[in-house]
Amino acid sequence: MENSSPENLILVNREHDGVAYVIINRPKSLNSLTRPMMVRMAREIKSLASDDSVKVIILSGSGRAFCSGVDLTAAEDVFKGDVKDLETDPVAQMERCKKPIIGAINGFAVTAGFEIALACDFLVASREAKFMDTHARFGIFPSWGLSQKLSRIIGPSRAREASLAAMPVTAEQAERWGLVNHVVEGSELLKKARQIAEAIIKNNQDLVLRYKSVINDGFKLDLGHALSLEKERAHEYYDGMTKEQFKKMQEFIAGFDENQAANVEFKHFDVVPEASDHHFKKSKQTENFSKVNSFVCRKIMKEWKSLKKDLPESIYVQVYDTRIDLLRAVIIGNKGTPYVNGLFFFDICLPSNYPFQPPKVYYHAHGLRLNPNLYENGKVCLSLINTWFGTDTEMWTQNSTILQVLISIQGLVLNDRPYFNEPGYEHGKNYICPIWTKQFMAYNEEVFILSCKSMLYTLNNPPKNFEIFVVEHFRKHTDSILASVMDYQDYHLLVGSCSIKASSTFKWKLRKMHSQLQNVLDIVSKPNINNWEKLKNVNKATKWMMPKFMFRFDFMFSPLFVLAAFVLIFRLLFKYASSYILQEQR
Repeated sequence: MENSSPENLILVNREHDGVAYVIINRPKSLNSLTRPMMVRMAREIKSLASDDSVKVIILSGSGRAFCSGVDLTAAEDVFKGDVKDLETDPVAQMERCKKPIIGAINGFAVTAGFEIALACDFLVASREAKFMDTHARFGIFPSWGLSQKLSRIIGPSRAREASLAAMPVTAEQAERWGLVNHVVEGSELLKKARQIAEAIIKNNQDLVLRYKSVINDGFKLDLGHALSLEKERAHEYYDGMTKEQFKKMQEFIAGFDENQAANVEFKHFDVVPEASDHHFKKSKQTENFSKVNSFVCRKIMKEWKSLKKDLPESIYVQVYDTRIDLLRAVIIGNKGTPYVNGLFFFDICLPSNYPFQPPKVYYHAHGLRLNPNLYENGKVCLSLINTWFGTDTEMWTQNSTILQVLISIQGLVLNDRPYFNEPGYEHGKNYICPIWTKQFMAYNEEVFILSCKSMLYTLNNPPKNFEIFVVEHFRKHTDSILASVMDYQDYHLLVGSCSIKASSTFKWKLRKMHSQLQNVLDIVSKPNINNWEKLKNVNKATKWMMPKFMFRFDFMFSPLFVLAAFVLIFRLLFKYASSYILQEQR
C-alpha cells in the first residue's frame, strides 16, 4: 500500500554537484496527482529555485509513468480548489523558476502530466514514453498551458489532432516533431539527463539564468520585439560588468580557446590523419588496399560500418583514410576488475589477404606485464588472432571481425581474475580453493599497481590523436581513481572481484602510488589550463618515473640478447674459477 504522505509522494534529492531531482512517486497509481501532491510539488520547486546550491533540476516519475494526470477520484478537490493560488500551483512555480528544468519522461505523460512535461525547459524521454492529451475525452478544460504551448512546439495542425482526437504521441514521434530532445533506453534516461545537467553546470551560471530568461520571454513576442529585448538585456548585462569580471572572462577564454574541442564528446569511431607513432606504420601497404573495388577494401569498409555502429561504450577506435590497413583502439578498464579506469591501447594491422588471415595486434605495454596474455614487448596472445592455441570455433575464420577481437580482449583478457589466463591455470577459476584464492589475489594486487603505473606512463606519452582523449578521461575520473586507491589502502577493500583482505605489502605499495597519482592527476584536473599545456606539465612531472629502457623490452628479451647474457656470465665465471685455481696452485 502506498504511503499517502505528500513528502513520500513527491521526493526531492539535492546532490552536492548542483543537480537536484524531483521524483513523482506514486507508481501504483501511475503517478496521478492529488491536491496535497500538487501543493507539495509547487513548494519544493519554489524552494529549489531559491536555493543557491542548486543549479539544475531534473523532474521524473517512478515506475512506468511520468505522470498520468490528476487523480480523477479526487477531481472535485483539485478543480474546485483555489486554482488561482500560484503558490500552490506546480506549473506556475516551474514557469517562474529561473533555473533550467530537465524533464526525464520515463513513461506515460497524460493530460496534466503532459502539461507538467511542457513546463520543463526541455525533455529527454525513454523509448517507452508516450504523451497523450485526454482533456477532450473526459470533459476537462486545460488550465496549465497545453492548448497554447503544444501548438507552438509541434505546429497547430499536429496539436489539434493530438488534443481533439486524444491521439497518443510516441517518444520517437515526439523527437521527430521537436517535442523531445533525446530518446534513450529506459536504463539510460536519468544518466542522459544528468549528462546534460553537468554540461549546463560547467558554464557561467549567471549567464545560464539570464539566457533562459531571454529565450522564454522572447518566445512570447514577435521576432522584431524579441530581438530588441535581447539587445536591451545585453547592454544592461555589459554595462553592469566590472573590470574584474572582464578580466575573469578573458582568463577563462584564454584557457578554454585551445581546449574547446575537448569539451565535445570524443567519437567512439573516427577517421583521422595517419598516426606517425603507429607500431605498424613501416609495414608495406599492398595494392589490395588501394583498389577501391577490391574484395579486401570492401571488407574493410564493412568493418568500419560495423565498428561505427556497434562499438561498446568503453571502446574507442580510430582509422586512417591514407592507410585503411591500420587501426588504433583504446579499451577502458571495466569496473570490478584490477584494470578499472585504465586506458589500454592497441595498434592493429590488417594483412594483404584479409580476412583470410587474422590481423596483427600490438599492445602499448610501456614495458609492463600486467596480464598473462599481454607481454612487455607488446605481443598479444589470443586464440582469435592465432597467437595462441584454441578450438576451431575459437580461432580466426574469414567471418571473424575486428570488433570480435576487441571485445575478446576486453572480456577474456582484461577480466576480473587475470591470473587464470595463465596456461594450465584456467581450470582453477571454477574451484573455491584457499591456495588458488591466495594466488589470484596476490596477482590481482600486483596487476592493480601496474595498471596505476600504466596510467602515469600513458599520460606521459599518450598515443597520437588520442592526446586530448587521455587528458579528458583522467580529468573526469580523477576522483574515482584516487578514491579507489585510498579505499584499498585505508579500508581493506579489494581489487577486482576478490572477497578477502588485501595484503599489507599491497597497501604499502599503494601509499607510494597514491602520492604519485595525486601529483599527476592534480595537474590534469586544474581548471582554465588548455589540455596541451597540461600534457607538457605532466611530462615534466613524470619524467623521473619513466623506466630508462621501457621501449626496448622487445630487444632486451630477444633470444640473441639472452644468449649473449649467458655467454658473458659463463666467461666471468670461467675467469674467476681460473684465477682461483692458479692462486691455489701457488
